[in-house]
Amino acid sequence: MRSEFIRWHVNCFAEAGLPEAYSACETVAAATETKRPQAAQKVMLWLDPEKLLSPVPPAATGLSHRLRFGLIAATRFDMDAYGYNRLELLGIGTLAAYIQERLPAVEVIMRERIEDLIADRPDVIGIGAITENYGIAIAWAMKVKRELDIPVIVGGAHISLLPLSLKSCFDVAVLGEGELTTVDLLASLIVNQGIDYEQLERIPGLFYYRNGEPHFTGKRGLIQDLDVLPHLRREQLPFWRPRQDAHVFTSRGCPYRCNFCSSTRLFPKYRTHSVDYVVQDIERLVRVGGINHITILDDLLVADRRKFSALVSRIEAKGLNQSCGYIILLRANIVDDELCVLLKRLNTSGIVMGIESFSDNLLRYYNKTGVTAAINQAAIDKLRQHQIRASCCFIFGAPIETRTDLVTTLQAVHRNLQDGKIDNIYWGLLKPYPGTDMWDWAATRGLVSYDTDWERFMQTNFDRNRFFEDNSEFYLCESLPKGEFLAILDDWFRRFSAVKKDWGYGYQEPIPPSRPARSSTRPLETSPMPA
Repeated sequence: MRSEFIRWHVNCFAEAGLPEAYSACETVAAATETKRPQAAQKVMLWLDPEKLLSPVPPAATGLSHRLRFGLIAATRFDMDAYGYNRLELLGIGTLAAYIQERLPAVEVIMRERIEDLIADRPDVIGIGAITENYGIAIAWAMKVKRELDIPVIVGGAHISLLPLSLKSCFDVAVLGEGELTTVDLLASLIVNQGIDYEQLERIPGLFYYRNGEPHFTGKRGLIQDLDVLPHLRREQLPFWRPRQDAHVFTSRGCPYRCNFCSSTRLFPKYRTHSVDYVVQDIERLVRVGGINHITILDDLLVADRRKFSALVSRIEAKGLNQSCGYIILLRANIVDDELCVLLKRLNTSGIVMGIESFSDNLLRYYNKTGVTAAINQAAIDKLRQHQIRASCCFIFGAPIETRTDLVTTLQAVHRNLQDGKIDNIYWGLLKPYPGTDMWDWAATRGLVSYDTDWERFMQTNFDRNRFFEDNSEFYLCESLPKGEFLAILDDWFRRFSAVKKDWGYGYQEPIPPSRPARSSTRPLETSPMPA
């Protein structure tokens, strides 16, 4: 296998016009074929890893597969009635497409359920997980080890932000953006016919335990040009179903740093796809896929106002705002008349805005830079003035939150519902997610650790009864007893329902099969190694 793989690289580099890499691989191939592994290893260590990631010539794509890589995202199936698995997984889809482009010798197999993936009997399995599903990822990895006894890789937001939570059922973790690192890792698995930890030391972005000791191979640089990532064939992705709405990501990261969000630690630099790339993606969805509604799930699509304006103009020019509406995520301090005009030109059917609170005290605590209670209200008023539907997100239960803070926010929400200025509400208790300042705060108080019950991070407030289970959520507020805090919420949520029956989280009923689920009930996926 090793000889054939290296011979394949020899042919690739010859056709690509890379004489140094060609010569090195020729030497490696010869050394391998004549059973001189030491010579082969010496030359492979000399090779610049970037040359192994050079574009693969078309002639190489006809080769038979050398390794079968199973790829899956840890998820739960007991929340499907609330639309939990409604969205196809763009994160692992991007990773799979990049692997197939860079390593045609790897067959990528994606499945929704671990039982189906095990039945395919891949050579290696990669599992992605967000924090709330990390316990599921562990259980799945143990099942793979029992039934197949093959290498298991873990990636995604959780392990990237908390690598010391890695369990023995995982052989290695991919940290951060996963495309480059995973390609290098799979190439190493092929060349070495399995995991060779000495060789893995040369691949940045990995974490693993060896002889009980943690090993971090160094930070992998971010992908500077996101356009190198291939466009997706969505119909091949897990949880894809025929429908008329879709979601896209056009950037990674966020220029702000709220203390409850891990985005800036996961993606330290805000980067965007080019306008051309985004328009190509949207045009394929609309023209070919028949999509008439697109949710852009970037942390903050409009962070670069000039690029957003250029995007709107291109979408207009191609008529992609005629038969398709859009939803985007906003931040209150950037809402003005100019932005609202752009949103109307885009044919924005609604926005989702992180208000968090109407208490200036809490907004400062959350590090909501440039945002005050007055600015929050002004943004809601401005959107209403331009007849743009606004859904707002709120966080309750900060350690310093007082009764006054809580009631001030609830009163403002009630008033905006009465005035018809808020279309929907999404809310939850503050949670100390890994990679956030709140995790650091909770860790110093012994509330979280590397062995935390990750089920506690599961969003359970899809209906009122589940929300009020005592053990279903973290409760971080130090100013009010939990019973009193929840009683206040219960009272006001009943008032909200008297004004608007279907106002968002809190009293949401299970979704009948005939009615589409809300896309907001699926946790956002931000990490490409699969999340």
